Amino acid sequence: MSEDDAQAALKGRELVYGSSAWQEFRTSGRTVCNAGRDSRGYWDVRDGKY
Repeated sequence: MSEDDAQAALKGRELVYGSSAWQEFRTSGRTVCNAGRDSRGYWDVRDGKY
């Protein structure tokens, strides 16, 4: 998958990890991850990794 394809697949989506953790990939480049409490930051795709 190209970096552009990976960005398109994640942008504006929410991933659920198991039953209690999730992560939002906002179109603004911000992210919120919750595995018991909110953790905020930024996301991007570089060198094939997000």
